[in-house]
Amino acid sequence: MKMGKNRWTGSEWYLSSWRSADDPSPAYRFVTEVNGLPDNTLWDGSTKVYRTGPWNGLRFSGTTEDASYTSMFKFVVTINDGEVTFGYTATPGTPPSRIVATSTGFVKRLVWEASAQRWETFLKGPRDVCDAYAMCGPFGLCNANAPSTSFCSCPRGFTPASPAEWDLRENSGGCRRSAALDCAQGNEGASTSSTDGFMVLQGVKLPDTFNASVDASTTVEECRARCFANCSCVAYAPADIKVGAVAGCIIWTGNITDLRYVDGGQALYMRLPKSELG
Repeated sequence: MKMGKNRWTGSEWYLSSWRSADDPSPAYRFVTEVNGLPDNTLWDGSTKVYRTGPWNGLRFSGTTEDASYTSMFKFVVTINDGEVTFGYTATPGTPPSRIVATSTGFVKRLVWEASAQRWETFLKGPRDVCDAYAMCGPFGLCNANAPSTSFCSCPRGFTPASPAEWDLRENSGGCRRSAALDCAQGNEGASTSSTDGFMVLQGVKLPDTFNASVDASTTVEECRARCFANCSCVAYAPADIKVGAVAGCIIWTGNITDLRYVDGGQALYMRLPKSELG
């Protein structure tokens, strides 16, 4: 079984939930997005409610608990001219497993526990308040361990776009820059001069890649140079973090959306003006 899209025919494979326990009409959909990097997302109608984070060569960026059962399941992500798909295979001796979308708006990986004769939940998403899609708005950073700030804050170099709304725990407006970037560009958008630099955010689920470009063949050093030379680039990150082979390039332009801290997360390099770098 696999989820994803056939690039030749346009057909898609996805999971859907029943509307309720006794109503089999479809409600939630769990799909593999194919814009940017593959990213498994849960939709309620036309509203995106949860995403696993983009594929990073090992797992999906925001579901770091996957690392605890890689000996049982091998994840298979295929990206070629014909398809972009996600699936998995079980190692010999592994008990039966299935992935389901529920009528209550969750995605679960269930594994059969033979001794107890029941399905055990290995993964459940959304798992907490910060898994709600775009919880803290554009450039906002969500921390599930920070209820004193209503879980949302702004990264260094940013302030709430509407402080009054943030005081009322309305964070959807997100954050805006405290100071403008210093980047002059020529006629074709390339940077001709800049004093900007990069701040690293460690341990995060990478943002949505719907407005990102991906090049799997380049180095991280070249990725940084490309971002620096492009005045529209607001952040970059490696596309592949396999052990001993950190490489590739994701470059974001426009807003950063759905950024959160996650245990065992990745590094994101955000562009800031010199005055904000300290």
